[in-house]
Amino acid sequence: MGESTCDIPMDNKTLKLLLLMFIVLLAIVFFPTLWPKYFDTKKNPEIVLTTFTKDSTKKIILKDATRELTLDKNGDVWNIATYSASPDKIDALFQNLSSASEVSLVSNNPTNAGDYGISSQSATRLILQDSSGQASVLVGNSSSTGTSFYAQKEGSKNIYLMNGGLKDILSTKISDWRDRTVSQFSSDQIWKIDVAGLSPFSLKKNADGKWELEKDGVKKNIDDGDMQQAIGRLSAFDASDFYTEEEAEKLQVLQDKRMVSLSDKDGKTFMSMTIIPGDAYYLVLVQGKSDLYKVAGYNLDNFFELSKQ
Repeated sequence: MGESTCDIPMDNKTLKLLLLMFIVLLAIVFFPTLWPKYFDTKKNPEIVLTTFTKDSTKKIILKDATRELTLDKNGDVWNIATYSASPDKIDALFQNLSSASEVSLVSNNPTNAGDYGISSQSATRLILQDSSGQASVLVGNSSSTGTSFYAQKEGSKNIYLMNGGLKDILSTKISDWRDRTVSQFSSDQIWKIDVAGLSPFSLKKNADGKWELEKDGVKKNIDDGDMQQAIGRLSAFDASDFYTEEEAEKLQVLQDKRMVSLSDKDGKTFMSMTIIPGDAYYLVLVQGKSDLYKVAGYNLDNFFELSKQ
């Protein structure tokens, strides 16, 4: 008896089902590769500021219609012109850079760029440089909420709404970036204070660790509470602003100059200041620095009042 075979013909419906299954299998295999290339509409951000960190950035340039300033890093220290830059201000800048990301594209029409503060007259140009290159961005107005701002990459026509408060910190005024710290040390470091001038006096810790005032050859004890309040101010205070050279010259011709020297337990002078009273402010000149500090009266009034006890 010979073998017999039975061929089962496939109808169109079966063929279509098999073809569909084959297509589905192909899609499963190739979809992850093809989707980002041909179908994903999400694009890489055009404005990228988060890569510029405090460690990597070497230079920062700020320009507006009237001024330009440059912040340079020397080692770990930031400088502006011949002055030290404020560490707090630098930290705030990089904190704002780390949160500055695109929210949405708001315009690509150059004719209405001015509505967002993106113009040569109103924008601030921010240039960031590191070892790999630089980024240049025009920063325009803050948004109505105050928690975001508008920006445009230099050379692009696209204007984006950006997260964060970077706009608020981008001043081109040098004094806004200068370090205003006049003194910063532990009050325990001070063991003696000598004040020379029209009304000289000295303050010194005695053998019992109590403070004594010596004036006109007479010694007297100083109230601990008053002394701690005054010396606490003296050991850590900031300037409110800076005097111009012209303003300082007018004050320095006055006779009431107070030379203040601070010494440690071993008698070594570690800080010397010339302090000249003005109207509600003092001009403070620290030995070894060129800054003309403008210090609010409340920082030093209590200290000088001690001599009147």
